[in-house]
Order: sequence, then structure tokens, then C-alpha cells
Amino acid sequence: MTLHYDSAVKAGVIKPLSPRYDAMMRRGVGAEHLDASSNYFFLRELEQIEATQYEVLYATLKSRMLIPTGDPVDPGAMTVTTRLWDKVGTAQAISDHANDIPLVNVFGTEGTQRMQDYGAGFSYTIPEIQAAALANRPLERDRADAARRVIEQKIDGVLSTGDSAFGLSGFINLSGVDTYTVPAGGSGSTAWAQKTPDEILKDMNGMIQQVITNTNEVESPNTLLLPTAEFQLISTKARSSVSDTTILNFFRGNRPNVTVDSWVKLNGYGGATRSRFIAYDKNKLKVRSLMAIEYEQAAPQVRNWAYVINARARTGGVVTSYPKSIITADLDNA
Repeated sequence: MTLHYDSAVKAGVIKPLSPRYDAMMRRGVGAEHLDASSNYFFLRELEQIEATQYEVLYATLKSRMLIPTGDPVDPGAMTVTTRLWDKVGTAQAISDHANDIPLVNVFGTEGTQRMQDYGAGFSYTIPEIQAAALANRPLERDRADAARRVIEQKIDGVLSTGDSAFGLSGFINLSGVDTYTVPAGGSGSTAWAQKTPDEILKDMNGMIQQVITNTNEVESPNTLLLPTAEFQLISTKARSSVSDTTILNFFRGNRPNVTVDSWVKLNGYGGATRSRFIAYDKNKLKVRSLMAIEYEQAAPQVRNWAYVINARARTGGVVTSYPKSIITADLDNA
């Protein structure tokens, strides 16, 4: 006699079959939970790393591009002295056998500037070197680049605004230079955003004309530096409503010997709502930076399981022997 499955189970003739997994899960009997570690694919197996390596971007360091570098300074020099010579005397009408001919003379003045070191360093341990080799990363080069960057940022800051703690002057705040008073426009503001193209051009030309006039044509600026917003404004704003030329192109057409550039360091200088303009003769005889030591690294020092490398540069900031060749102007930027 054939027994029904259920009867056979009750009679003990056969053992019950194991319930199906999905049925057990529906009834909540013996349910098992699959966590992340039980996945067939590991997350790292499905990850793609881009071949291109990206780095944080910073504003271009423009001090070195805008300020000429002076004559080489010996690495051992701790001060630099500049001598300025002048010839004095007049000529006058004379007669035969004159014994009262006026004599000329030459005299000089000196100015001394101290030099200052700025440094940074980096280190790496032996385990880091081993890990970098495994990951195929240029550890030493990357950290050396970081040290070079922070030192160059410091030099850029000193050349732009100086370091008063060590008596170093920067280009933006040089003493003794000429100043231009920006007139208010028809709106009552000195801000270029509130001025007409004619009023803006008057400011640009006014700075240069003042230098030429005040120095009896001895000096003539060949570079005009503007804050970022003002440079962008004149680069895009039309000369007039019926012109296809921008203010900048019109200015360049009339003063082809003057280079116009922007400098982020001028943004907000002198106050949050004001910015500085500079016109000058870009010539190392007129204004220059003093550099005794460019970026250099010392030999690695072994400290326990690490190598330490120190780096430095030496500068004397910015000096000028002809301060009247430079003119600055401050105006509202809003």
C-alpha cells in the first residue's frame, strides 16, 4: 500500500524534507541575513580610479612677472646698498681769460636694504617611502613641490605688500611714489561700475599724464595694473553705444606703448570697498625685486626612521631708485 507523504511522515516511515529557502524566508523561519561582507561583488572590485590626477588650483603668483628682478645678489649678502648719483652745476657765458668759470660736481646718496630668509620643510618616513613605492606615487617630489609652493607664496606676498616685521617693502605699498586722486563721476562715485566709458578713460589716462607732467617728461609709465573686476569691466564694456570697440581696446589703440594687466593682489587693497591701481615703468632701473637665494633644499637629515629636508629662499622685497616713476590710485569698487 502506498502511503501519502504526510501519512508517511506521521508514521515515521520517512523524514520530512527540508523546507525551501524562500518559503522559510516568507514564514520567517530560520531566516538568514546577507550583510555587505556576503555580497558576491566587493565594492572595491567595482571602483574605477581615474588615470588623471587632480590637484587643488590656486591663483597665479604674478609678483615675479610684474616686478622686474634686480641684479643678482650674492647668497652671502645680508644687506644690499643702492647708490644714486647726481650731477649738479650750471654753465654761464664767459669772456676771454675768464677766471670765474663755474665748476660742476657729482654727489651720491645711499640706501641700504636688509635681506631676509623664508623657509619651509618636509619629511617622509621609511614606511611612507615603502608605501609610496607600492602605490607608485612620487612621494618625495610631491612634498618638495609643496615646500616650493609655500615658499614661493610667501615671496609673492612679500614682493606685493612687504613684511613690516623685517622692514621689507612691497610693490603695492612703496613709499615716496606719486598718487593720483580719482575724481567722482557723474553718479557721485569713483567706482568704475558707476562711471561712463569717457570717465573711465579719463582715470586711465590721468594717471599716466600726471607722471609725465610731474617729472617734466623724464618718466613715462609703460604698464598699468588694475584690480580684477575693473580689468574685466573694461575688457567687455563697449567704448560707446555705437562702437564695436571695448574701452580696453580703445585705450590700447591710443597708447600702444602701455601694457594693461590685472593683478588679484590689488583687489580690496586699502579697505574692503576700495581697490588700488598702479601705473609704472616696468624697468629694473626704476623698480626691482631683490633676490639673493632662489628656492634651495638642504641635504636630507636622518631622524630615527624619517628623513627631514629643509628649504629656503632669501629676498629683500622691492626697492625703487626713482619713486616718481610710479603712481598709485585708490577708488571705490562698488
